[in-house]
Amino acid sequence: MSRQQRNKLILALVLTLLCALMALVPFNGLEAQGKGVLIIFMWAILMWIVRPIPEYLVGVLAAAVMAIFFGMKANVVAGFSTSGWWLCLWAGFIGAVIKFSGLGERVAYWILVKLTRSELSANYATSLANTALSLMIPSNTARGAVMSPICDNICEGMGYKRGDHKGDAAIMLSNLYTNTTNTWLFYTAVGANAIGMALVEEVTGQSISWTGWLKATCIPAGIIVLIIPLLTHFLFSGKKGEKRDVDIAFAKKKLEAMGPLSVKEKKAALYFVLTLLAFCTNGIHHIAPDYIVFVTIFLMLCPGIGVCSFKDVGPNFAWPAFIQLGFAMSLATCVNKTGGFQWLVDAMFTSNPVFAAMSPSVFITIWLSFVVVSHIIFAGMNAMEAVMVPVSMTMAAALGFDVYTMGLLTVMAIAPSANFLPFNSAPNLIYASTDRFSTAQQLKGAIPIAILVILGMVFLVNVWLPVIGIL
Repeated sequence: MSRQQRNKLILALVLTLLCALMALVPFNGLEAQGKGVLIIFMWAILMWIVRPIPEYLVGVLAAAVMAIFFGMKANVVAGFSTSGWWLCLWAGFIGAVIKFSGLGERVAYWILVKLTRSELSANYATSLANTALSLMIPSNTARGAVMSPICDNICEGMGYKRGDHKGDAAIMLSNLYTNTTNTWLFYTAVGANAIGMALVEEVTGQSISWTGWLKATCIPAGIIVLIIPLLTHFLFSGKKGEKRDVDIAFAKKKLEAMGPLSVKEKKAALYFVLTLLAFCTNGIHHIAPDYIVFVTIFLMLCPGIGVCSFKDVGPNFAWPAFIQLGFAMSLATCVNKTGGFQWLVDAMFTSNPVFAAMSPSVFITIWLSFVVVSHIIFAGMNAMEAVMVPVSMTMAAALGFDVYTMGLLTVMAIAPSANFLPFNSAPNLIYASTDRFSTAQQLKGAIPIAILVILGMVFLVNVWLPVIGIL
C-alpha cells in the first residue's frame, strides 16, 4: 500500500467515524429512518470525494445498508430504472462506438491541426463547440456523449497518458464545466430547465420565452462560459515545463496515415449525423432523446448495417461509472422519499425567523447561493428541480415575496451548479469515465465556478433583472 493510499484510508475511517457520531445528534423534525438514510448518503458523498475504494463499491455498500437497516429495499435500485440513467448508459455507447470506429481519433487530429496550437486553445475550441451544440441539442447528456470522446482523443493526440491527470484534466474539465454552464445560457440546452419552469407555471400561471431567458442570462452565463477554459488552464495545465503545445507536424502525419474514411468511420459518422439531426428537430417530432439514442445504438450494433458488435464496445465502455451513477440516483431517491432534503431546507430557511425580516433581494441572494452549493448532494438536475423549485415558491408565498420570480431564479440556479462531483449529473459521469481527471480535481475547479455562478446570481437579482423588468 502506497503512502497516498494509506492516507486516503485513514481519512476515510475518520470521516466514517464522524458520520457514525452524527447518529447521536438529534435531527428535530426528521424521523429515525430519514435521519439514518441522510447520514448514509452524506457518508457516500464523502467517500466519493476521498476515494478509498472504487466509487461503485461505495454505492453498493451504501445501498445495502439502506436496504437492510432502514427498509429502503424498493428504492435502492430505483435510479437504474430512470430515463436519465438509460440515456446516460446509451450515450456512453455512442462515445464507445465512435472511439472504436476511429472516427473520434480522426476528428481529434483534425481539430488539433486546424484549430489548436496549445492546451489552452484546445480548451477554447472544444468548449465553444460544446456551446454551439447546446443551441441545437436539448440534452447536456447527449452533448457529453458527443464531445467526451473527441476531447479524449485530443488528449491522446497531445501525448497525455490516461490516468496522469495533468493537462488532459484541463481539456476534459473545461468541456465538462462548459457543458453544464451553457445549460444556464440557453433555455433549451437541457430538459431540466423546461421541467422546472413547468412547475413554476403550474403554480403561478406565468412562463418565460426562449428569448426572455437568453436576455436574462446572457451576460453572467456568457462571461462564465468564456472564463472556464482559461480557469481550467490555470488550475490544471501543470507546471510551466509540463505545459504542452500541439505538435502540428505530428498531428498532420497521424491524420495522413489514417488515409480516407473507412467503412466503419462512414457508418459511425452517418449514425452520428442522423442522431444529431434527430436531437435538433426535437421540437418537430417530440421524440425523447433517450428513445432516439436507443434506436441509434440498435442500428450501430445491428449485424450487417452496424459499426461493431457488443464485444467490440465493451473495452471502451466504463461500466463502473454507470453503476456508480445508478446507485447515486437511487440513494438520492431514498433521501428524498424519507424527507431528508425537505428537512435540510426547512431547518435552514423555512423555520428560521431571521429570514422573515430580510429584504427580498438579500433573501433571494442567500437562497440562490444555498441552491448552488447544495447541488453537491443531488444526483441529477431533475431530482433537484423536484425538491427545490416547489420549496422556493412555498417560502416566497410565506414570506410575501414574488412567487414567480423566486421559482424562475431557482430554476436558473440549478443547471449551472451541477459541477461538483461526477454523480451530480449523467454527463459528468461520461466525462469522468475517461479517467482524464480525478474527483478531487473536478471539485477543485467546481468551487470557483460555483462562486462565479453565485456572483452572477447576485448581479441578476440586484442589477440586471430590475433593468429588464423581471424584478
